[in-house]
Amino acid sequence: MRIPTYLEAVPRLSRADLEAALSFVGELAEHEGPELFPRQLLSGLRRLIPADGVGWQERNHAADRVTFIAEEPEVPFVPSVWEELTPLAVHDPLRACLHVSEQRPAMLSDFLSLRAVRRNPFWSQALRTQQPWGGPYHLRVWIDVPAEHGQTVFLARGRRDFSERDRSILEVLRPHLKRLRVNAELRRRAVLEAPDGLGLTARELDVVRWVARGKTNAEIAALLYISPGTVRRHMDNIFTKLGLHTRTAVVARTFPRLAGTTSASPPPANTSPPK
Repeated sequence: MRIPTYLEAVPRLSRADLEAALSFVGELAEHEGPELFPRQLLSGLRRLIPADGVGWQERNHAADRVTFIAEEPEVPFVPSVWEELTPLAVHDPLRACLHVSEQRPAMLSDFLSLRAVRRNPFWSQALRTQQPWGGPYHLRVWIDVPAEHGQTVFLARGRRDFSERDRSILEVLRPHLKRLRVNAELRRRAVLEAPDGLGLTARELDVVRWVARGKTNAEIAALLYISPGTVRRHMDNIFTKLGLHTRTAVVARTFPRLAGTTSASPPPANTSPPK
C-alpha cells in the first residue's frame, strides 16, 4: 500500500463516511468461518457506495482466466456472452489497470466519455448484453496484483457516474480488504492443516497459526481486527479445549509441522496490518 495515497483519501471523506467505511471493515472482520468470501462484503459495499451492481473477481493473470467471481445481484452465466466479450477485452481501458499494483481506484469516465463508451467495441457490447453490469458507469479497484493472481472490486451504474467521494471510500477500504482477504485464506489453510478432532473453531485455529509465527496477542489483535482481550479469550478457550498450558504446546498439538518455529522463524511476507 502506498501510505501517502491512502492518507490523502482520508481528508476527502466526511467523518460520517469514514466512520461508516471503518465500521464496515469491523463487520467483515467478525466473520469467523473458513470461507474465502463472505457475502456481506458485497451488500455492505453496496450500502456504502450505491450501485446497480457490485462484484468481486479473482483472476489468474498468467492463465488469463477468472478463478472466482461473486456478484450482487447475481446474473445468470451465459457462455455465449462471455465468448463474445472476451476477444473484445483488449479495448477495455480499465483492463490496463491490472498491470499496476498500486494506484487509485479507476472510473471508466477517467478514460472514455459517455459517447466513447457507447462506441467502444467492448463496452458497447457489454451495454447490450450485460445488464446491470454493462454500465455505462463503472468504478473499479485492483486489491492486489502479484505476478500471477489478483483480486478486483467493481461497481456499475446505469444512470449516474460515480463521484470522488465514492472513489475515496474505495481507496480507504482497499488495504483493509486486501488484509481481510489474506486473513480468510490463512484461516482456510489453518482449517485444512490442523488435525481432525481438536474441537477448535476456525477463528481459534487462525489465532494459533499466528502464534506459531511468533506473534504476540497485541499483534494478532491488529492483524485480525479484534481486541487483545478477544485474543486472550480465544487463547483461554484453546488451552481449555486442548488441556494444555503453554503456547508452544498448543502449536505442537495443532500444527506439528510448525512446531519449533514459534519464536525462530520470521513472519511471512505481507502480514503487517494496514497503517
